[in-house]
Amino acid sequence: MATSFINVKALSKRISEVREELARLIHLESFVTGGSSKKRGRPAKTQASGVVKKGKPPGKRRRKSGKRGALGVSILKFLSSKGKEGAHVKDIATHVGTKPANVTAWTYTTGKSKVKRVKPATFAIKE
Repeated sequence: MATSFINVKALSKRISEVREELARLIHLESFVTGGSSKKRGRPAKTQASGVVKKGKPPGKRRRKSGKRGALGVSILKFLSSKGKEGAHVKDIATHVGTKPANVTAWTYTTGKSKVKRVKPATFAIKE
C-alpha cells in the first residue's frame, strides 16, 4: 500500500497566504470600481424617448383648497333654504361638494352654535 505524504503545515500556510492575497485584491478592487458593483437605493428613472415630462397630467393634479370658512358658509346657505326640517348629512355633502365626514365634523365643532341636530344625521339652522 503506497500512501502519498502530504505536508499539512505547508498546505495550510499556503491556503492562508492565498486568502490574505484574495482579501487584499478584493479591497483594492472596491477602490478602483468606486465601491460595490450594485448601487443602493431606488433606481434612477430613465426616459427611452428622450421626452421630458412636465408635471402630472391635468386629471391627476391636486386640487387647491378653498378659502377659510367657505365650507361653513356653503353649509349654512344650503340649510337656510331647507327650513325647520333640515337636511341629511349626505345631501349637504353632495350639494357642498365635500365628504359627509367633513360636514359632520363641521356641525359638531365649528357649527355647533349655529346648527342643531333634528334627527340622526340630520341638521337644521338654530332659530
